[in-house]
Amino acid sequence: MTTKSKHYLVFHLGPVQGFIAAARRTQDLWFGSWLLSELARAAARELARLHGGQIEVLIFPAPERVQELEDSKFAAPNRVVALIEGDRNPREVAESVRAAVIRRLREIRNEAFNRVPGEFSRDRAEKQVDDLLEFYWASCALGGEVGYSQARELAEALLESRKKLRDFQPVSWGDSVPKSSLDGLRESVIPEEAYKILTPAERWEKYRVRGSERLCGVALMKRWGALPDKGSFPSTSDMAVGPLLSRLERIAQGREEEYQQKVSNLEDRLRELGVPEEELRTGWNRPILGRLGGQLLFEERMSDLFPEEPEKAQRAARTVRQFLDEVFGPGVRPIPYFAVLRADGDQMGETISRLKSPQDHQELSRCLVQFAHKAREIVERDHGGATVYAGGDDLLTFLPLHQALECACTLRTAFGKALESLHLSNPPTLSVGVVVAHHLDPLSDTLNLARRTEQAAKSVPGKNALAVTVSKRSGDDRTVQGKWGELDERLIWFAHLHMTDQIPDRAAYQLRELVVRLPEERLPEAAKKEALRILKRKEPERGSSEVSREVLRRLEGYLHAGVSVEQLAEELIVAREFAAAKLQANPQAS
Repeated sequence: MTTKSKHYLVFHLGPVQGFIAAARRTQDLWFGSWLLSELARAAARELARLHGGQIEVLIFPAPERVQELEDSKFAAPNRVVALIEGDRNPREVAESVRAAVIRRLREIRNEAFNRVPGEFSRDRAEKQVDDLLEFYWASCALGGEVGYSQARELAEALLESRKKLRDFQPVSWGDSVPKSSLDGLRESVIPEEAYKILTPAERWEKYRVRGSERLCGVALMKRWGALPDKGSFPSTSDMAVGPLLSRLERIAQGREEEYQQKVSNLEDRLRELGVPEEELRTGWNRPILGRLGGQLLFEERMSDLFPEEPEKAQRAARTVRQFLDEVFGPGVRPIPYFAVLRADGDQMGETISRLKSPQDHQELSRCLVQFAHKAREIVERDHGGATVYAGGDDLLTFLPLHQALECACTLRTAFGKALESLHLSNPPTLSVGVVVAHHLDPLSDTLNLARRTEQAAKSVPGKNALAVTVSKRSGDDRTVQGKWGELDERLIWFAHLHMTDQIPDRAAYQLRELVVRLPEERLPEAAKKEALRILKRKEPERGSSEVSREVLRRLEGYLHAGVSVEQLAEELIVAREFAAAKLQANPQAS
């Protein structure tokens, strides 16, 4: 009787970070992430098919049922792992998986290209997409002295070595035309004549390009790829108006039809002025506002819609201003800032190494899938955000500013609960970076800042940390970082102090000036005493009483517990941004 051979087989699908981040619009960003997950699901489906539909061969991802791999929201990592058994040669399995991935890529490509109403160089575009895929694999046989753990280590090491050996093939689609505006890597497939003979509105209708944007085949696929559910991914402006929309829901409670009619009237007036239909309707249906684009609640955006017609831009801005004044009261305007949240698990590699059996790894994989599903609910259902990707312990989301801190805290707690079934003595933790950015800042800059902020969180000793960066258009970026259970609690309390006018805004800036005059590293005790003296003689902005003794006692406790005067000042300034958004969402919270 012969024993069937076993092989640990691991695949890498890419490109990853650079491909996803090559985006000028949130739709580009989302589609890049979704595409990689979709291709990973195709690889996992093929592995299961080759083994009679048995999902037990899958280690990462490890679904409960094979049908889960058909769900576009199922979080599939770009690294797929299987433990195969039987007569099939690993190379044959890998080639079959590669063919399945390429088939799925071409299906998605063709679906997107068939939607494009304008003429474009389709042959070149198809070749560019075909050239996109990075597909690497490695395997190691189990048997004799080579157990599961040894096979895993050897196969993973082989894969990393293989990834360093790049395949260089001459391109078959080069041409002397402008490069894509998304990444500058590939030639545009849109005829240059389109930029001469078509109006901006016509170029958007035919190609979904803004201004002089050029798109290669990969970028065109991103722009025209269909969303599985809501029809369109929300823009940064949609996120920025989140606090104002929460306020609108409060105002309209019990009178929803009346306020829906006000929004409909605004939409009709803007349509009459010539605002393009794609600007009017984002495709993201929300209470009261419906599908009206969030960017249309910013008066200053009207000049972008009518760059060559200043009078029409002024009339459109006046229309928006009248709507805002009528609904919210004179002078109430949307805050132009939103939040980007990036999260990543700590000690995940160590945890995977500590787990010695395929069953343990499958259980870890299922826990991470469960967390990814829960994270989507937390972000989208509970906090009004949008998930770019949720790949187990790896998460990128957009959030309205008034919900960002609470969402981060909830995600951290949910991650811990998701891994409880593993009964680990030192379980992984979740480190989170949150960026407060202007809705009109270049998306690539905001994503880079979010990555650096996440790295700031993961630089905290022992990790299990939070970092927050506020990037205002005036002044330098401010980043604060610290442990969960400490920094998050201080920021939420400081925001409460600002909202309830228990501490003046100017106090934080005077503490910053104190640090310059009296360096803490030289005279720490003197700096703390002077900081408390400054706080004691301050009065809240709208009142006449001093900062309360209870507040002062708690602030003094932070200083004596190791929080520096500079850190205290920075955290007070950062918390003020969240307080402003919360007050806009609910003025009665003050």
